[in-house]
Amino acid sequence: MMLEATFTTQVTDKGYILLPVKVRRLLKLKPKQSIQMRVKDNKIELERMLTLDEVFNFIKPSSRRFTQKELKAEEKMAHEAIARNAASEGL
Repeated sequence: MMLEATFTTQVTDKGYILLPVKVRRLLKLKPKQSIQMRVKDNKIELERMLTLDEVFNFIKPSSRRFTQKELKAEEKMAHEAIARNAASEGL
């Protein structure tokens, strides 16, 4: 569902921007929660970042037991993937 609304606020002398209560409620923002800010074409986009609780709710522990050999293989594949990503980004 795409939500669109327009709100007006001001920038304080210290550069703070107050997010109206309606915006915080729509985005389900909690105190001290991080938001991501993008500046594009003279516009600012704010996006709510996931909390750690939300991230860990996506991760379900496995009941499967892994052998040492399987863990080493997974670790090797992870390192190779990181190296490929770094190389593709010129790092």
